[in-house]
Amino acid sequence: MIIKEYLTKGKSSQEHNEDGLFIGNGIIAVIDGVTSKTSNLYHGFKSGKIAKDILMKSLNYINKEKTCEETLQFLNNQLKQYHHLIGKDNEWFGAQIIIYNDYYKEIWNFGDCSCMINGVIHKHDKLYDNITSNARALYNNILLKCGYTVEQLQSNDWGAKYIEPLLKSQYLYDNNTNSIYGYPVLNGKVIPFQYVKKYSIKNGDEIILASDGYPIIKRTLKMSEQYLQNILKKDPLCIQEFISVKGLKNGNNSYDDRTYIRFKV
Repeated sequence: MIIKEYLTKGKSSQEHNEDGLFIGNGIIAVIDGVTSKTSNLYHGFKSGKIAKDILMKSLNYINKEKTCEETLQFLNNQLKQYHHLIGKDNEWFGAQIIIYNDYYKEIWNFGDCSCMINGVIHKHDKLYDNITSNARALYNNILLKCGYTVEQLQSNDWGAKYIEPLLKSQYLYDNNTNSIYGYPVLNGKVIPFQYVKKYSIKNGDEIILASDGYPIIKRTLKMSEQYLQNILKKDPLCIQEFISVKGLKNGNNSYDDRTYIRFKV
């Protein structure tokens, strides 16, 4: 594997970055810790940051010959061991992950990270996120028509408050295969392997793995960053040009943590 470029950057700081990038043992992985729906802290950090840190450490113990199912189950078990720190059924240490395994020449996706294979993008959006982000966008757009300013909504995101009950109930659908609202997440619960997306790779392929901190991944990091910055300049609330469950808060550099890696097999 030839690593060409990469970046992992927290929306507010590197210390609180809930994204992670792992390179080693014939594996490349992008991790996106699930944003906490509460204000609870664990050793000073949100649950998404803790989940990311657990998985980053656990990946060091993954043998590249482990299958996709074995790898995900091992990582999931590591997260499960820490659930006692929370002790609540509606909050677990959780993360989305996308992995390239060089031994099997496969990409394994479990969650809403995305990848590009030889210029072809593969996105893995969640219906639940589409609904909540559009509800937030509609609410904030109505407020703009009623006289609120973008700056006011950046300081006090009423649309985000409007969808808060939906976000707090989202856990009811994690790893649920019996509903159209179900979605995959590593969080210590039973893994529905039918949610795993696999992509076969061959020598010479150029691969990009990225978290959902990029609205759209481009062929280079520079192009991806430029596209992101253009979006944030035109639509800092992320309710028109790009619709998200959260926007650019005052003092932050983006609407979400972000990770990008481009490499050639």
